[in-house]
Amino acid sequence: MRRFYLVAILLASVGCERIEPDQTQSPLRPTEETPALMKVHARVDETRTSLGGPRGTEVRWSAGDAIALWGEDSPACRRYAIDDRFAGGTSADFTGEAFESAVYYACYPYRPDAVAEGAGVTTTLPAVQPFGGSGTFAAGISPMTARSTRADDLRFTSVCGVVRLQLTGTATIRSIRLTALDGAPLAGRMRFEWTAAGGWTIRSVDAGHPSILLDCGAGGAALSGGDPVVFCLVVPPGSYRGWRFTITDTEGGQMVRETSQAEVVLAANHIKTYNPIAYAATEPAPVALDASATANCYVVARAGRYEFDATTMGNGAVTPPDAAYTAGSTCGKADGIVPEALRPVTAKLLWQTAPNLIGEVSLGEEGRIRFTTADPFVEGNAVVAACDADGAILWSWHLWLTSADLEGSLHRYALPYEGLGAAAVMDRNLGALAAAWLGADNASSYGMFYQWGRKDPFVPFRSSQERMAVLRCGGRRTCG
Repeated sequence: MRRFYLVAILLASVGCERIEPDQTQSPLRPTEETPALMKVHARVDETRTSLGGPRGTEVRWSAGDAIALWGEDSPACRRYAIDDRFAGGTSADFTGEAFESAVYYACYPYRPDAVAEGAGVTTTLPAVQPFGGSGTFAAGISPMTARSTRADDLRFTSVCGVVRLQLTGTATIRSIRLTALDGAPLAGRMRFEWTAAGGWTIRSVDAGHPSILLDCGAGGAALSGGDPVVFCLVVPPGSYRGWRFTITDTEGGQMVRETSQAEVVLAANHIKTYNPIAYAATEPAPVALDASATANCYVVARAGRYEFDATTMGNGAVTPPDAAYTAGSTCGKADGIVPEALRPVTAKLLWQTAPNLIGEVSLGEEGRIRFTTADPFVEGNAVVAACDADGAILWSWHLWLTSADLEGSLHRYALPYEGLGAAAVMDRNLGALAAAWLGADNASSYGMFYQWGRKDPFVPFRSSQERMAVLRCGGRRTCG
């Protein structure tokens, strides 16, 4: 959904039209019945609300928009997709599975991980928000909710607020990270719930992410010497003790600005605007290893300062249960993995394959691990960890330091099955410091060792003699 700061429009009324199902049966599934569909017409009323004050916001639907709809008597979240012919307008038709309920609830945008229960829904506020243009925010970022006893009269209202940062200067901005100085969660799993007394409320249901990143893309957002560029970040409503803005440009420079720690109350459906700031880089920015995505292993190619998100388990994706590993199977049971947001207190180096390979490991208040490498650059491997207040490890990450051109040396193989295309494989093992085998007494090409699919690597034996010595000593590295 595109938003332009013209007039404040956030109330939507919805009309419904039932579409009878197609009675033609599928030749492949003769007993399958097509579910009845319901067309929902969402109209954005030209009514002023508090969002944006005199500037306001005009709400226009975008191609690909979808809303979630559920009922008091039917808690399953149903996806209602827009008819793209209405994209760009303030009124649009949405279609989804038909159902009836005494009370209807709706949420924008629809997310597959949304879970409805009673008068509320648990969904995800993303920790990375794409830049939507000066003075606005991107489609699908600012959530709205609605409740009505009639399916033809749903009125949407924003449940979050907006923090607006204005920048002047001549640089091109790559990203802006917003951190609450009091550590309050700004992203993660959130519960939107209707209460008769207070309307819609929002609360965090997990540890959450203490910062959000506004990503301006590889091309960045160019500043000019004239009017400031306005960057909008969607933030949960609440009482905060100030903000930290970490602004990074496309040339690798960075500027950090903090507001006062006086209480900032950001209400739902409101915008907090800060006076323009002249951007000027004050220090080199650490290289963000997670710029494209988070992971369990990061490749470091040259000497420098680096950082990555330590609040996300691996890539943050859900691993579903494996049906092949059922209860009672001789292979055990694979229940799957559901990642949780992490709130580490400290970070530390667990091991490294060369002295001083990694140095100055620290944890920023925004939940990001930072470290430096040896200079001149030294190849090798290391593992760093995020810990809780008692020093217990919450999660760990493998750092592979190699100057090899891994992308340029990929091997590509055509797969022998139609439609599968080709596979790309590195020319060396994960963690290896050489592609070719260098003999039994040189372990450089071995890479890291893993056991039973665990994510954390073992350092390999340095030679065949060491391997035989360990076997003779019953698996211990030293005898005696």
